[in-house]
Amino acid sequence: MRNPKKLVFIHIPKTAGTSLRLLLESNYKETERRAIYSHQDLDEQLASALNDPKVKCIYGHFPLRPVIAE
Repeated sequence: MRNPKKLVFIHIPKTAGTSLRLLLESNYKETERRAIYSHQDLDEQLASALNDPKVKCIYGHFPLRPVIAE
């Protein structure tokens, strides 16, 4: 069963995304966050992160549409 409360941050280039990524990395344990920077197998990566109850934060370069569809 998917954890209903997850933070999803889509890093848009040149919008202070690196600063926010560093903030997320300093506030979430490695097991609580999932970085997605490859579009290869994107649907599977997002589904895995969204369905993993340990993951509280998902971030990276990916389109918003697949996240909303979940």
